[in-house]
Amino acid sequence: WAARLKALQRLRGLAAGGACGLGSFGERLRALRDPLTAQCGELRSSLVKEACRALVAISGAMRDAFEPFVDVYLPPLLKNTVVTIAVISQSSHAAVLAILMATPTPRALPRLLGGMGDRSATMRSRCTEYLTRLLQRLPAASAGAERSPLERHLDAICLALRAALSDALSDVRAHARCAFWALHRHAEPRAARLLAGLEEQIGRLLLEEREAAQAGYEGQLAALDPLSPAHAAALLAPPTSRPRSSSPHQRTPAASAPTDESPAPLRRAPSP
Repeated sequence: WAARLKALQRLRGLAAGGACGLGSFGERLRALRDPLTAQCGELRSSLVKEACRALVAISGAMRDAFEPFVDVYLPPLLKNTVVTIAVISQSSHAAVLAILMATPTPRALPRLLGGMGDRSATMRSRCTEYLTRLLQRLPAASAGAERSPLERHLDAICLALRAALSDALSDVRAHARCAFWALHRHAEPRAARLLAGLEEQIGRLLLEEREAAQAGYEGQLAALDPLSPAHAAALLAPPTSRPRSSSPHQRTPAASAPTDESPAPLRRAPSP
């Protein structure tokens, strides 16, 4: 395992040193798909943490070019977010956030929507949070665009959000309300129809929380940007020299919280 750890550190170093800009790097990364995925599923937390650091560095350097690999590494990372070993779950959680920030792609939606219906409450909460981050990060379609890249996923998104807004877990409901307003930015008519079909109490709470949810999320989005120094320092710092102590560089992004900032006034969605 020590040799694998050093190999992961070298891979992260190559990414940080600019190797991702080489034309052959994508092909080399494809060749590493199976062994790198295996390290994400390891039981040794130091290997998983270093694999997450490597993926954060690679996705942050490749940006949109990392899109073909999102489907490869998202499943094992999502699976890790619900394990009971804190180092593994927190590192994987931070890696998923970083990948979605660096490479926002609709290709991640099927995995996230599937996780929102999982039996695990933690998985449902995590995936609903990831959906919010992804929808906020994806650029909204321009007025002259023929079709939004989200269009073929809208039915599935609305169905998943309807269930999440009534989830038994309060964290899932809170993330779902943030996700609803993130969706509103991309597809206002569909969001309006979804709002009109919700129970009155849920709809009223959505309208009351919209300004606070948006303001709070925008601050977190800036803090979690993969190019920000704070985010890079938290995820890419070298491992601590004390293997039995918790690393001071680990962090769990805070859940969306209301703030006192107020965005533009809300126009209530019309009923059908």
